[in-house]
Amino acid sequence: MVPGIIYTLVIVLALLLLITLLIILLTIIRFSDRIILRWYSARKSDDSGLSRTLKTLAERSGIPCPRLYIIESQMPNIFSVFSCGKGQGNASGDASIVITTGAIKLLDANELESVFAHEMFHIKDNRRTRTATVTAALGGIITASATVALWGSMFLGFGQESDPAPRLIRFFTMSLSAPHAAFMIHLTKSGGQEYAADEYSAGLCGGHENLVRALKKMEGKMDGTKHQVNPSHAHLFIINPLNDDIFNSLFDTHPSVDSRIKRLNEMAS
Repeated sequence: MVPGIIYTLVIVLALLLLITLLIILLTIIRFSDRIILRWYSARKSDDSGLSRTLKTLAERSGIPCPRLYIIESQMPNIFSVFSCGKGQGNASGDASIVITTGAIKLLDANELESVFAHEMFHIKDNRRTRTATVTAALGGIITASATVALWGSMFLGFGQESDPAPRLIRFFTMSLSAPHAAFMIHLTKSGGQEYAADEYSAGLCGGHENLVRALKKMEGKMDGTKHQVNPSHAHLFIINPLNDDIFNSLFDTHPSVDSRIKRLNEMAS
């Protein structure tokens, strides 16, 4: 009698756990774009000049104008996300382009237009962008477990952030979570998409020179500096924001900027 009750309880608890995990997974998928936007405290842009540029490019591309968000960051970068909760079409308001204040300050008007045009390609390719948004949200939560482990170890008295024990715990947790998140991202993202988006930008803007200058400027400002970017989000950005690191290298899906510029120059010649 007792073993039967215990067996039933185990089955019920397992089902409840499975249902809970399924609900969490569906919630992450449904709100993946909002998770990314809130992760970086992105705010809606009130810059009328940038909005006009975006609207013009959207009209040329034949798609509804995406929403524009701004992140307060010295890192010059830009990316796009797509909502997964409004069907499979390119419905108005589904897409968002997110640009950093560092990029706005660094690039001139023509260069900004070229990087916006690059993101227009990703928005037109909405199924892949939806998938990239979901994998970024899921992967970000998986890899964030290392940070949770770090702070948990500090809270439990293993030492401060710079002490060996918390750092070892974080390293161990990251070594378990990073390969799985990176594998998921590599299944859904390829460097060929960046080449295609660069070529689309050149065609939409009537030339590749502005994009070449923009890529050079943004890469020059990266200079190996560590930016506050979850490695599982790196594939969203136009320029790889991660520094050289044993785990960060797992998440690198970008072709080099030199190879992208070379391809653009070859296309124009």
